[in-house]
Amino acid sequence: MELIASGREADVFAVEEGRVLRRCRDLRSRCEHQAEIMEWVRRQGYPVPRVFSVAGPDMVLERIEGPTMVESLLGGDMTVVAAGETLAELLHRLHALAPPPDSNPDHAVQHLDLHPFNVISSPSGPVVIDWRNSDIGRPGVDAALTGVILAQVVLAPADLVPPEVAPLVMELLEAFLHAIGPLPAADVEAAIAYRARDPHLSPDELAALAAVPDLLLNPHLG
Repeated sequence: MELIASGREADVFAVEEGRVLRRCRDLRSRCEHQAEIMEWVRRQGYPVPRVFSVAGPDMVLERIEGPTMVESLLGGDMTVVAAGETLAELLHRLHALAPPPDSNPDHAVQHLDLHPFNVISSPSGPVVIDWRNSDIGRPGVDAALTGVILAQVVLAPADLVPPEVAPLVMELLEAFLHAIGPLPAADVEAAIAYRARDPHLSPDELAALAAVPDLLLNPHLG
């Protein structure tokens, strides 16, 4: 199998034409819940790869061709404002979908990791990938979490993020906040608590979370 992508938790391999295998490195992982949510939103018209099969830590998915949003930004094929608006639109569309039966009526499908690396600019439009954290819950927390993730990059020390990247991400954060609308403080607080439980964050990334509320709740931002 040809390795075509690697993340913090999983590797992606090309297995046959039009399909990829996403394999979690923790072989005890189960992907059934993730696959069920992906298929639930796909059947409602949301742009997500089709799931062909699931077996423990492995999922065989539709291969989506195209650059990530990050690559589109760095290559000059997408403006920062367009990227921020696209992230907000994808969240609004997701949260407008019907949640699975028996869900809390105030809840919606959450991606819980929607950022520019997890959006592919396909020929037919943006497609959202990497649904490993997806769940059902408060939509505002999901939106706030995207803001938290972007803010962490802005606040990260220079040895983690190149100095030229932080201003670009700050512009992206401003565009996103303008498009998504005000984030309630309670949702920001819940999103930060969720993010702090990520075992893959470094001590510096965790420390940066303390300054996130000031960045996201500043009324003059954007």
